[in-house]
Amino acid sequence: MLKWFKKQEERVGDKDQPWEEQEADLHRNPHFATAELLPSCDMLPDAYGPFGSITNPIPTNGVVGEIIYLNRLRTDTGQLFFYHRPGSCSSDVSTYPVDGFELCSIDGKIGRTLWFSPYHPRRSTLVPEDLRWKPFPKKEVEQLLTRLPGFGTNHRVHDFPYGLPPVVEAALNEQVPGMGTSVRGQVEKFLSRIDLKGIRRKAPGPLNIAITNNENKKHLVMIDGEEQVIDSVKIDAEWDMQTLIVASVLQLRQGQQNLLSFAIYDMQQLTPEEKTYVMEHLKIEGNDEDAFVAYFTLAWMTHELQNRPQEDGTYGDTAHSVVNAHWADLPEVIGMMTRDFRRLLNELADRRRAEFQRVTSEQQAAR
Repeated sequence: MLKWFKKQEERVGDKDQPWEEQEADLHRNPHFATAELLPSCDMLPDAYGPFGSITNPIPTNGVVGEIIYLNRLRTDTGQLFFYHRPGSCSSDVSTYPVDGFELCSIDGKIGRTLWFSPYHPRRSTLVPEDLRWKPFPKKEVEQLLTRLPGFGTNHRVHDFPYGLPPVVEAALNEQVPGMGTSVRGQVEKFLSRIDLKGIRRKAPGPLNIAITNNENKKHLVMIDGEEQVIDSVKIDAEWDMQTLIVASVLQLRQGQQNLLSFAIYDMQQLTPEEKTYVMEHLKIEGNDEDAFVAYFTLAWMTHELQNRPQEDGTYGDTAHSVVNAHWADLPEVIGMMTRDFRRLLNELADRRRAEFQRVTSEQQAAR
């Protein structure tokens, strides 16, 4: 199987599988056969942000289309990807949930998340920036191999990519007896050769946040599936940039996640009009400050962990450098993450970045 993947040559302009065959593949899955399909397209009509982001998901012809797309995807140096699907999320550009896949190149040098919209009669012919696509094979046996999840799965692997080998083995052996055992050995060989220290193991989910009040001091805490605190921030105090910098450095030195500090800082920078908009958007009734803090933080973290897609087709600068949380483990945000709401979160990040540059410039000038 690996030999076939390696010998395929990329030819710019090569056509994909015929559209009628792609739609026939889709209808073999009863779930999609009875669903009202979205248009045949290379990009969703209302999409924005980078191609492959949650706001610009890749159209495919069902789950089989996702697998075929990912099996043919390569890095700019021709490396294949390991992949798994941690979960699905709502997106303001689609009436259906979109599927999020995490990818890791087999040389361990590239890791990214791609989002797919699987309710289309055919796959997109576009690829995300800096990636390549292998042509759809002409031989029937090779076409079969593109449909098999040889180096990934459309389910979640909690210890990805380390936990992938037995999952791949079981899935392939179910379809082609004996193949899974062979491919498992190849996957294990790749994993043993590469340095995956940059891929941080996530805290066990599901995650939740809570507000605690000890000795008249309010803290917002994030708790993992084993009821361990993985992030914490004081919320009943004014946060300025200097406080944020100090708190963040201390947390990073201790190897702790520092997302909540940034979320609370951004929240406190909201204007009264922006705060009113957020409360209406998140459907917070009355003047429930605790609910406002909790739901704003969840929305902020959702956008942050989805890499802050921007309207100019890029990803925004993210605040985190140590992350234990996973977007798939966060509770669903009340209210859709709309384009206007994401725009506001991006504006808050821009303000924070500008203030950080101002403060650090003043500190350097004073030395």
